Amino acid sequence: MTNKLKRWTSEDRIHIKMYYATTPVADLARELKRTEKATRTQIERMGLSLKMLKRNEPKPKIVRKKYNGWHFDSNGRKQISVKGRGSMAEHRYIVEQLIGRRLTREEQVHHINCDKTDNRPGNLYLFKNIKSHQISHHSIEKIIKQLLENGTVEFNRDTGSYELKKE
Repeated sequence: MTNKLKRWTSEDRIHIKMYYATTPVADLARELKRTEKATRTQIERMGLSLKMLKRNEPKPKIVRKKYNGWHFDSNGRKQISVKGRGSMAEHRYIVEQLIGRRLTREEQVHHINCDKTDNRPGNLYLFKNIKSHQISHHSIEKIIKQLLENGTVEFNRDTGSYELKKE
């Protein structure tokens, strides 16, 4: 297969002038049976500017929310920036400050009122491992039966959740 150079005809130039502003270069090249590079070069040689076209304007930069040294992770826990340690869960950092040492990976911090955003020292409890923390969460299931029998809590069939009984 020989690669013969094909000269640009006046019809090709007229076609480019008519459609370069509205048609992507790839489509123009396909219509003219040329490469994109050759078509771009011809557009530039004709003194036409692709940069000035609205479709080629740079996209506006996304303005990101400023990082104020903390953010909420996907689990709803507040993550803070700690100098020399990077980002960490605020509730773990608070407990570390209270006990005066770093927590081990096994130690778990529990929110007593089950609100992950309430990191007051009085609402945090340190478990030595995951198992003891899970036992704490399962203890709620043991008392739910009593709460249902006492009428303190009821199951809402419309929402599919347990609620305090309205009096």
